[in-house]
Amino acid sequence: MKILSLIRALKSVLYAYDSEQWEKRVGALGTGSYLLGPISCSNPGLVFVGNHSHIFGQANYIIRNGKFIVGDYTGIAQGLTVITGHHISEKGKLFNDCHQMNEQDVIIEDDVRIGAFVTILPGVKIRRGAVVGAGTVLRFSIPPYAVVAGNPAKIVGFRMNPQETLEHEEALYPEDKRLSADELFGNYEKYYFNRKSEIVEYLKV
Repeated sequence: MKILSLIRALKSVLYAYDSEQWEKRVGALGTGSYLLGPISCSNPGLVFVGNHSHIFGQANYIIRNGKFIVGDYTGIAQGLTVITGHHISEKGKLFNDCHQMNEQDVIIEDDVRIGAFVTILPGVKIRRGAVVGAGTVLRFSIPPYAVVAGNPAKIVGFRMNPQETLEHEEALYPEDKRLSADELFGNYEKYYFNRKSEIVEYLKV
């Protein structure tokens, strides 16, 4: 019996490294996209990856019913952890006996860069063009082109100022797919321009 358990464990480890087999089980994997092992995921059918995107190994997807969706031209470094749900406590039950889950999709849009060993919690949406620093723990959604770092995560800047972002969008996307000037300028003011002193203090640590 012990030998059978060891064989099953070994097969599980080998399978986690077999990216080709794992890729066949995901919900979708777009043109030019790839996943590297090792990978841990009990429900790969709920992982959807767009075109020309990649996720490096040591990834851990803790998924029951929520989806993990990645857009196009997105790059994700080693050690990503994605969690789509959390347990709901029930009156009259010990927590270990509570099996209800609150599941929410995790969505990463196009042209996003995510550093090594990032953790993304349920319901987070990372908008187009964002950059997430290594080791970040994301509990909230990220606006387009934001630069995020830390635990807890903080928006510490933007890849470009709003005017540069508008020019960038014009070069890459058709008019009906571009982000609006109102959204870009509003985010820049809310998350960066009016928080410069707070961000400077945060980055000193």
